[in-house]
Amino acid sequence: MTKYQYYMSKADEEITKAIKFAQKGEQALAQFHKNASNGFKEKALNLSIEEGEKEI
Repeated sequence: MTKYQYYMSKADEEITKAIKFAQKGEQALAQFHKNASNGFKEKALNLSIEEGEKEI
């Protein structure tokens, strides 16, 4: 798994958690996990090509 894939995978996990909390009516936790997802996406998108292709 590359660093890019790792960060995008973590973003997917966090957005799934956000959806589950939103469905339960836990808006604060849903927002927290949505923000975490956005943070992982930003990390992935800010990687250089060389960094993103590194295996972890």
